[in-house]
Amino acid sequence: MGRFIRLNSWDIVMRAHKLAKSILESLQIETLLFIFIFRSFLILLYIAFYNLTKINVEKTSP
Repeated sequence: MGRFIRLNSWDIVMRAHKLAKSILESLQIETLLFIFIFRSFLILLYIAFYNLTKINVEKTSP
């Protein structure tokens, strides 16, 4: 009847198969594309900040 699947934290332990089935059924190509693009953005952002702090530390070292 509802638009959303109602699950609680105990479903991970008690009904793991139902949880996995509902997750797999809800996946769409747009969702996977968003996850891939967002993950790539976060990785690039992490690399950029890591390199910026590395450069900053090298400049301040005697």
